[in-house]
Amino acid sequence: MKWMKYDADCEMRVMGATVYIGILYAKPDRAPVHAHHHSFLELQFQKEGTIDFMMDFRETVRVSPGEWILLGKGVYHEENVSENSAGYIIRVDVRAAEKDSPFAEWRRAAWIRGEADPEVWRILGKIFSEVDEARPGYADVVRSLCAILLVRLIRQTSSTDQSQRRRGSHSSDDRTIIDEYFDRVFRADGSQLSVGELAGMMRFSARQVSRILQNDYGMTFSQKLRATRMKLAEHLLLHTDLPVRDISGRCGISPAYLNRCFREQYGVLPSQFRREQTERGGAPEREHENETDKL
Repeated sequence: MKWMKYDADCEMRVMGATVYIGILYAKPDRAPVHAHHHSFLELQFQKEGTIDFMMDFRETVRVSPGEWILLGKGVYHEENVSENSAGYIIRVDVRAAEKDSPFAEWRRAAWIRGEADPEVWRILGKIFSEVDEARPGYADVVRSLCAILLVRLIRQTSSTDQSQRRRGSHSSDDRTIIDEYFDRVFRADGSQLSVGELAGMMRFSARQVSRILQNDYGMTFSQKLRATRMKLAEHLLLHTDLPVRDISGRCGISPAYLNRCFREQYGVLPSQFRREQTERGGAPEREHENETDKL
């Protein structure tokens, strides 16, 4: 396998849904990726090595060789890879789906995992072979192969005998509002977040929002806010030279509160965490484009 990137940029009608295929990657040597989320769906196929996905700061999902995973829109995930990790990535967007279309499940899911059969790997190999050779008409062939691949995956996820695990969400729209609201922590604009304000944006009661947070994230509002702040602190510790006092300000909390919360979550103080990570070889590389980039 060699590194490749191809922008399919095509839309197709498949099984009662309008599906957009964006960028395709072949990655022979994958690197860790810090916490991020997308405005699109992402299919990852693990050919060699393993990847541990930390979902929404609380749930770890391991994808082993021969498996694939669909990452939902707006789902925060951090990718920790093993040595010699290699695989394929396809960015997709289900732009419309009829009520009974199996792709409706993809629009709602936070993540879906499955085992890729030999035919899936054959199709993937053929897709990137066409991209590599770039013979006349290859774009049409890639488009057709992507449609076949999607149908193959849908058939797998529709089978109750498959070993994949899935975790649905309350509503993809609700999750988008919630994720974008907590993203304000990363913008560090000094705004104060509250469950009442979020409830007003979602046009729900505070009690309903609290129930959604508990069902979809397994956290209270305060717990998710704190977890998001700690992820921002971790990112700033790894990727900047800001002192801890300035990092606490970026997170909207006091240095003492940052020290206490960070030690509770990571087992060490922020300064010690930065020092240990530096001694181990530094911060993970930024592997993905910004989530607002083109699919």
